[in-house]
Amino acid sequence: MRSSLMIFGFLLLVLSPSSQAQTLYEKYASLPIMENLSISPDGNKLAAIYNAADGPQVVLMDFPSVEFTPLVQLKKARDRIEYVVWSGNRYLIVALSYPEYSSGDYFRINRLYRIDLKTKEAKELTDKRFSKKDYYRYVNFRLVSALKDDPEHILVSAYDELDRGISVYRVNLADSDFDKIIVNNYKIDSWYADNHGVVRLGLQWEKDKSTDEHKLTTWYRNADGEPMKALHTVIIGKSETFEVMGLSEDGNKAYVMSDRINKRESLWLYDIQNNQFEREVYSNPEYDLAGALTNNEGELSGVFYYDDYRRQHYFSDNGEQQTALIKKLLPEMESFVVASSRDKQRFIVQAESTAQIPVYFYVDLRNKMYGPPRCCKHKIQ
Repeated sequence: MRSSLMIFGFLLLVLSPSSQAQTLYEKYASLPIMENLSISPDGNKLAAIYNAADGPQVVLMDFPSVEFTPLVQLKKARDRIEYVVWSGNRYLIVALSYPEYSSGDYFRINRLYRIDLKTKEAKELTDKRFSKKDYYRYVNFRLVSALKDDPEHILVSAYDELDRGISVYRVNLADSDFDKIIVNNYKIDSWYADNHGVVRLGLQWEKDKSTDEHKLTTWYRNADGEPMKALHTVIIGKSETFEVMGLSEDGNKAYVMSDRINKRESLWLYDIQNNQFEREVYSNPEYDLAGALTNNEGELSGVFYYDDYRRQHYFSDNGEQQTALIKKLLPEMESFVVASSRDKQRFIVQAESTAQIPVYFYVDLRNKMYGPPRCCKHKIQ
C-alpha cells in the first residue's frame, strides 16, 4: 500500500497524459514513467523518479520489485526533481530546481533535500546563515560528494558572503549543520572531490574584457589542506578541449576528455605533477566520447559514446564481463547498465531495439536470476 506523501512546495512540469489521439512523436516526447533509477550500496533497495500524472514523485522499491512506496511529491507545475543519489543505505539526497527571474532573464536555482529512510522524514539541507539573506532565493546548493566512507555527511557547495564566492561545506545529514571546509580565495565557480571525498578540483569561468574571450581554468590541489594551483586554461572555442573526468587512486594523474590530436573527444591520462599529457586511454575511431561512467559514489569506471545507441566501454575486467553477460542474456536488444550495487552483484539494465521502446531489466548475480521486474524471473545459466 502506498504511504502518504510529503509535499514539497516546488513546481514541476507534469507528465503529458496519453490518449488515442496522440501521435507517435507526442508519446515519445512525454516524460518517461520512471527515470534516474539507482540502487542502494547494499543492493537491497531501488530509488527512482516516478512521473505520475499529478506530479513527479521520489519512490522507493525493494530490489527488484516494481511495487513502490512514494516518499515525496512535487505539488505544482514548473519545478523539477533533477536527480536522486544514495548516501549510504539510510539517506537519499534529492536535488530539486525552480525557475527564478533576474536582470531580464530566467534561470534555474538548485536546492538539496535529504530523506531519512529510517524515519521517512524529508529535510531541506540549508542553514540560517543563508536563509536570512535577501539574496537567498538566488543561492544554488550543489552536491559535491556523497562521501561513500561517511554516510552521515555529504559535501555541498553554496555561495558564501564572506568569501564572495562559492565555498564548500561538510553537511550533517541528521540536523543539516553546515561546516565550511573550503574557503574560496580563487574565484572558483564549481568544486569537485575525488572518490575519497577530498575536494581536489575547481573550475573558474572568466571573460577577458580586452579580447572578449571566455576562459575556463581548472584548479587543483595535491592533498587536503594544501592551496589550490591553476592547472590548465582553455579559451572556449579556440583551444583544445580539456575536461577532467576523474583522478587516479593516488590523485597524481587525471583522466581528461580532450579533442587534441585526433580532433575527436577522447580520454587521456594527464600527468599533473609534470603538467603534460601522458597517453591516450580510449578513443573511438568514428565518434566523440559523450562522457564518463561513474558509479553512485562518484568513482570513474569507463566512458560512453553514441552511434545509433548508447555504447559503454569499461576499464575493468569486471565491467567488460558485465557487458558480455548482458549481451548473452538479452541478445536481441541493445542494452547498458544504469545502476549497480557496490559489490556489482545486482544491477539494473536499460534495453531497447528497433521494435521495442526502452525497458528496464534486473540482473541478480547473488540469486542467479534476471528478468523484467514487472513479471518474469529467468535463471542465469
